Amino acid sequence: MSYLDLKLGYKCNNNCVHCVVSDQRAAALRNRGNEDRSTAECKRELLDSLSRGITKVTFTGGEPTIRPDFLELLEFAKNKGFYITLQSNGRMFAYPPLAKAAARHADRFVIALHGPSAGIHDGITRMAGSFSQTVLGIRNLVSAGSFVLGKIVMTRLNYTRLKGTVERLLRLDAAGANVAFPHANGNAGAYFDEVVPFYREVMPYVRGLIGFVERSNRKRTAPFALEFEAIPLCLMAGREKYASDFKDTGGRYAELKQLDIPACDWQKARKEIKRKFLSCAKCRYDPVCEGVWLEYPQRRGAREFKPVK
Repeated sequence: MSYLDLKLGYKCNNNCVHCVVSDQRAAALRNRGNEDRSTAECKRELLDSLSRGITKVTFTGGEPTIRPDFLELLEFAKNKGFYITLQSNGRMFAYPPLAKAAARHADRFVIALHGPSAGIHDGITRMAGSFSQTVLGIRNLVSAGSFVLGKIVMTRLNYTRLKGTVERLLRLDAAGANVAFPHANGNAGAYFDEVVPFYREVMPYVRGLIGFVERSNRKRTAPFALEFEAIPLCLMAGREKYASDFKDTGGRYAELKQLDIPACDWQKARKEIKRKFLSCAKCRYDPVCEGVWLEYPQRRGAREFKPVK
């Protein structure tokens, strides 16, 4: 199975404290004088991948929905036969006509919601009013019949409120959530100590959230899909089925196209920017575990990670 992860650009209407592409946005402005790809460039990249048999695409950014050509690109990709996933902060979908138009073309939406309340979410996005727009955007997409997943980056500002954030997504009828440990690039690297928690801090809340979702799913016809990203499997022992990295160890080819950077296979490249330790060789998960983002042990060491027999 192959898919394309296409970054349309880096312009965004949020300014998240954990944003991993803030430095790439600055580089794009220096190198090309613009934060975004042109319409023609986006279409060329789609056709290039399609010519090699790739028929699934994830549009990312930045924020794709603030582009003037956003719907044009969705329609172009759909007409070429792509299965389309859109990653977005969801704010523009607070406007029903845009939500309905996007729902006609995109097959799946991944919408970032980083807290259960405006106080937490807006504090992370650093944009007042973003929470209310995102919540309304999710509601409008679901009302239009779209498949919507939530995206939560767990930082020191919100990890104690994971359960409340997922409860909010459940009330909005989202189909599931991806909960990611932050990668210390961009803003997350610049504000490392303020943004990046210790794994030992977040894991009780991760386990609590898994238990909550499992109990909730016993009462649901369609189970809420929960997965965690960038948590090493030694910390997920017994709950490894919830680890997205565990699922991603198959033979998929994930073509990542960023601005002004050669395309790469993200399945392979991701492993090159993660770190494992000598003790990992003793762990039963060693053959499939990717380890942790390289920057984490550089700042925090490896004492939190113990091999599982």
